[in-house]
Amino acid sequence: MSSRFQAAITREARSPISIEVLGSGEAFSGQDGNTSFLLLAPGNQRLGGAHKKLSATRERLRATLVDCGYQTPARLFSDPRIFRKISRTKRAPAFSIDQIVLTHSHADHAFGVVPLLMKYWQEKRTKPLIIIAPRGTRKVIETFFKLSYPPGISRMQFQIQWIESQPYLPLKSLGWNFEFVKTDHKVLNLGFRAFHDTQPHFSLAVSGDGALTAEAVDVFSKADIWFQEVFTLAEIIPGHTTLRQLEQFTKKLKNLPATAPLATPTKPLSIVCTHPMDECREMIRRAVDRINLNATKQKRAITFVSATSEDKAILTKKGFHYVCNPKIKL
Repeated sequence: MSSRFQAAITREARSPISIEVLGSGEAFSGQDGNTSFLLLAPGNQRLGGAHKKLSATRERLRATLVDCGYQTPARLFSDPRIFRKISRTKRAPAFSIDQIVLTHSHADHAFGVVPLLMKYWQEKRTKPLIIIAPRGTRKVIETFFKLSYPPGISRMQFQIQWIESQPYLPLKSLGWNFEFVKTDHKVLNLGFRAFHDTQPHFSLAVSGDGALTAEAVDVFSKADIWFQEVFTLAEIIPGHTTLRQLEQFTKKLKNLPATAPLATPTKPLSIVCTHPMDECREMIRRAVDRINLNATKQKRAITFVSATSEDKAILTKKGFHYVCNPKIKL
């Protein structure tokens, strides 16, 4: 683990909300891993048994995993905060994943759920797990599970609560308040904007995949940090967003409307570009730098960030702590 990433984790405990980028690449990325995020927020669960010795900070920590592609479990399994390293220590992990939010059912966003659940089954987990996903996603995962590890998900010894996300229907779970919106993708993709009860005036948005729509931009642009799929620089590929399209959409954002508690007038907005094609990632990174240079000259309140750029691996924004590890070992 890089010293920069380790330092960011150390500072994480002092931040009420922490956003870690587990991966920021496309479906078949050999460099950045499947796009996935870990949201760490305060909770109020009380632990017992072997967990009683955990610190107060750890007891209150709740983790939400946003998207879990087939490359994501490898990143999670190697994190000693989540899974115990038996050869080194018998100390309980700092936290477990309490809920998973899936944007859609494609393999690079959802197929990692199966090995993750099997890992928890192997470790004899008893704590309930919440999975929030669009219509049809549950069936895809359960079918894949049954084919991979018969008899399937029924073997789990802990409760799994499935919640179906729906466009524009508010949803609250474990302190997170979600607003979902549809993008134009080959399967049903629901991006979202969310805020946590402990920080109601600051929110984040995650697009998942898909071409942007005016409705999606209206929802995402009210966030403080917006994680947006940017697949190519300018080449239009159906079901995806280009950097040029994103830039055109944001040029129309002048005075962002105040919709308390999710937005304030003319607030700064950080857009983190994720999910680039491997062959486009460096072109997109350089283009992002040029966009920011022009934005500074025009005094625009929108900052673009390339999630694959090492020099911008850490971004602190209005109480959110954002950590990106660009060198993910799969």
